Amino acid sequence: MKRLADNRGFSLVEVMVVVAIVGLMAGVVVLSLPSKSNQFRQSVEQTGRTLTALSRSSILSGQTVGVVFKPTGLAVMRLGDNGWVNDGTILKTGLAHWSDLSLVSLYVDDTEQSLSSDRVDPHVWFLPTGDYPSFTLAFAGDAGGATVSAETAAPVRVSFDNEP
Repeated sequence: MKRLADNRGFSLVEVMVVVAIVGLMAGVVVLSLPSKSNQFRQSVEQTGRTLTALSRSSILSGQTVGVVFKPTGLAVMRLGDNGWVNDGTILKTGLAHWSDLSLVSLYVDDTEQSLSSDRVDPHVWFLPTGDYPSFTLAFAGDAGGATVSAETAAPVRVSFDNEP
């Protein structure tokens, strides 16, 4: 009687189990990747938190803090003895530049403001008393639109176009 040669390959069941495991792992990776919508949302929400933090910083430090907005970011200034000066110590570098959204319009006290890059005075300022002008920032990105706004001395609000 002849003996069958040893098969040194994989059985169909073993191959199917490996393919199923690889498929599950690929699904987990795809689901954990941040979407453009999530990045946009996080950037807008971070901007709202940053403005709230600047207001609080002004109160705690007793200094007037100003913000100049540009289409792709913001710059923070402090009011010194000789006028407004840039202050790079308040914000981390990553917070001052938006990579996944663009500022479309800015209204301060119901007046549209220019977003030119050569502006030297702040658009919005936070006083040590907790007061600041009302403002509305309108953002656009691949994931839609959003606004960051606040009425005089009221909390900063963030809203998205696709929310009810």
